[in-house]
Amino acid sequence: MLLNGTYQRFTSLSVNLLIQLLILYLPLGSSLEEFDVIATKTPIYITVGSAVELSFHLSPETSAVNLDIQISRSFSSQFIVYHSSHGVIQSPMEEYKERIQLVTKHLTMGKVSLLIRDIVPFDNGTYRCLFKMGINSKEGDLDLVVTALGTDPLIRMTKNHNKDFTAHCESEGWYPEPTILWKSGSGDTLQPLSEQKYEKPSGLFTVQSSMIVTSGGFLSCTVQNIQQNEKRKTEIVISETLYKKMDCCGMYRIFTCLLVFILPVSSMIFVSIWEKRLHKTLRAKEDEMNKQLASRKQREKQNKREISK
Repeated sequence: MLLNGTYQRFTSLSVNLLIQLLILYLPLGSSLEEFDVIATKTPIYITVGSAVELSFHLSPETSAVNLDIQISRSFSSQFIVYHSSHGVIQSPMEEYKERIQLVTKHLTMGKVSLLIRDIVPFDNGTYRCLFKMGINSKEGDLDLVVTALGTDPLIRMTKNHNKDFTAHCESEGWYPEPTILWKSGSGDTLQPLSEQKYEKPSGLFTVQSSMIVTSGGFLSCTVQNIQQNEKRKTEIVISETLYKKMDCCGMYRIFTCLLVFILPVSSMIFVSIWEKRLHKTLRAKEDEMNKQLASRKQREKQNKREISK
């Protein structure tokens, strides 16, 4: 009886295991219509330089071991990664080279993930996962939102020709393209004189702005990523002392310019006068020597005449 009981338990376990294997590895059937492809989370927000895992699964839960799986970008016909029973094919897209990995350890539960390392602005957008069996397929989308918080705005001042001066604000390393805003101490928005935004080869943005300042007080420059409501702000205090310093700097520049242009001219005039005086002195000495020589010769002639007599 003990042997019979053991045999029955063994038979029962074997049958259960066989049923589970059949459920996991047999094809789903002739159609995927009864299933949906669900993104585990969408949208996903991630910062530049980080790593992210984009996960998709079949619902209701079922095995995807015998299915072909393709993950691609919504804007491109090229796939990022392709998985089939023959193995995994990496992306032909150069932008993802050595940065991606397909995680398939949960395929028996119908789940697959794409790991992307070293996130860059190019990675921003919609990703599409397609489960395929024969001519039948189902797909689902996931939105990845990439952001980058730039540097603190740097404000510098330059003096104009009049008593006003220009404030310049610059910040770099932003994604997506940020906005820039000047405000007074009372919170009023100030109109910029100029504004420039340009994208670097890395995909990150640099923003520059300037404005004319005609009075003292608080002044702030704020650069903001509206999409994530992330911002960086720099404030300065413009005092009368700063105006005086700017005026002193202006006078110093004027004095320097005068030295640069007037000193050489003055030197040339001085050298010219000195050369003329030197030439005049030399000529006077030469004339004096000639007179002395002529007088000596005349005395010598007179002495010769007296001796001859």
